[in-house]
Amino acid sequence: MSSPTQIRLLAAPDTSALRDLRLTALTEAPRAFGSSLEEEELLGLDHFLRLAEADEKSAVLGAFTQGRMVGMTCISQYGKLKARHKAVIWGVYVNPEHRGRGLARQLLEAALARAASMPGVRRVHLTAAADNAAAIALYTTLGFVQYGREPESLCVGGELIDEVLMSCVLR
Repeated sequence: MSSPTQIRLLAAPDTSALRDLRLTALTEAPRAFGSSLEEEELLGLDHFLRLAEADEKSAVLGAFTQGRMVGMTCISQYGKLKARHKAVIWGVYVNPEHRGRGLARQLLEAALARAASMPGVRRVHLTAAADNAAAIALYTTLGFVQYGREPESLCVGGELIDEVLMSCVLR
């Protein structure tokens, strides 16, 4: 029997776990993220502490099993006055050994709920590698629709990767 998983907002005590999982994600799935392992390894714990401390406009959500963070996603409201009606989901990741259990869906549902609580937010954006059919299918079931494609959006190890741009109107 698998242990229950808790989805919750991160806080300061989760800083080290956040850094560890983020670096794991960048190592295990470099094509899925705009940041690189080389860049984020250089960031101090203070960077991850700022991420872990949720505020009205941004939050990191974690999936915890037996007290260990095994998944994460981030939600941030755009800061510019003319774009504050939008938020962006980024950094979606679940450890490979915990995939197939609906954790990414739970994290995304929690991120969408958090976005709905942000003042004025009515639309949420995200991106996915164009060849990541599983992620795109999941996002589609959550109400995201593709509104564009950015050719050669990322360059990972010399490989150029297109990204699809997706958006969801909050209900």
